[in-house]
Amino acid sequence: MTLNKAMLLFWSAGLLIFILGIQYYWGDSTVDINVHDTYYVIPSSFIFIFLTGIMGLIGFLYWGNGKLGISLHPGMVTVHTIITITCILLSILIPWIIDHFSGIIYHVVILVLFVVFILGLISQTILIFNLI
Repeated sequence: MTLNKAMLLFWSAGLLIFILGIQYYWGDSTVDINVHDTYYVIPSSFIFIFLTGIMGLIGFLYWGNGKLGISLHPGMVTVHTIITITCILLSILIPWIIDHFSGIIYHVVILVLFVVFILGLISQTILIFNLI
């Protein structure tokens, strides 16, 4: 995968995330996070704006490397692009799945969401190692 394709994929995925966020999760929808004695309530719209910004930033990094003539390993670009976009899009669909299931499925979905989050974080190290 070339840098131009990766750049366009990240920018397209960012636009798709923003459109999905406006379409399905905009309004009174919130994400509740309980960490020990602290309870955080985050509007879903903030999460989608943040994810759109992250995808745009990664696309900008690939665009900048292409303009500066820095060569990146194509295999690492492909792996990073596929894992990152898949993890972000799965994390968008997981709350919808949580709302429609309960019981043991709920706990399985939470575990899958955690694994997807960790996999997405690990894939960002691929980009860092590729830039070095």
